Amino acid sequence: MKGNAKRDLILVASVVLVAAALFCAFRVSRGEGTAVEITVDGKVYGTYPLDDDREIDVDGRLVVSIKDGRASVVSSSCRGGDCVRERAISRAGETIVCLPGAVIIRVTGGGEVDARV
Repeated sequence: MKGNAKRDLILVASVVLVAAALFCAFRVSRGEGTAVEITVDGKVYGTYPLDDDREIDVDGRLVVSIKDGRASVVSSSCRGGDCVRERAISRAGETIVCLPGAVIIRVTGGGEVDARV
């Protein structure tokens, strides 16, 4: 039984190391984003550069703030307001989703990896 336990431990340690390496590689490969794409009901509402500070009222559903190269939701008409509590995003591929408002805020550019194969 001791031989099997040792092999199991080696297998678990190998899986953990590979997972950690993949996580680090993914985090490093995503660069700073260049723009924010806002989608409402599955249609692109607008694309805004991250280097231009502004506030965007998205059809009265929520207000997106772009400041210092980061985008965040500053107010929302949704009852839960979970999107307002999300941290600001700035790296390619990061998103903030407001499900009740059907709004997706996504950072684009900067070495973004397309997950479609």
